[in-house]
Amino acid sequence: MTQNVCVVTGSRAEYGLLRPLLFKLNNDKKISLQLVVTGSHLSGSFGNTQKEIEEDGFEIHKRIPIPLDGDSKVEMAKVTGYALSAFADYFEKNSPNLLVVLGDRFEIFAAAAAAAILG
Repeated sequence: MTQNVCVVTGSRAEYGLLRPLLFKLNNDKKISLQLVVTGSHLSGSFGNTQKEIEEDGFEIHKRIPIPLDGDSKVEMAKVTGYALSAFADYFEKNSPNLLVVLGDRFEIFAAAAAAAILG
């Protein structure tokens, strides 16, 4: 039976740390990798690093853009709520068996919180 493993990456820093694990998951016939790309990966200001992920040979299962207009704590709280809602929708539709996250940024927190709430 194939297991759906969702990995969320939001920045180049944690993608580099997750990369070896992603290769192992992607090559395991018993695992269906659901790679979700969000955060600064999708920003031209940060190099649009989603292209590096694709160049590594990974299929991006879903892109979840997060409209961050500022870096105030209030703005971070608001976009965290938006991201939590977007991840809840994704998890409900795609039903991963396992979620892998790494990091301390708001988009990773939102993914982890949505998964915890949904069980």
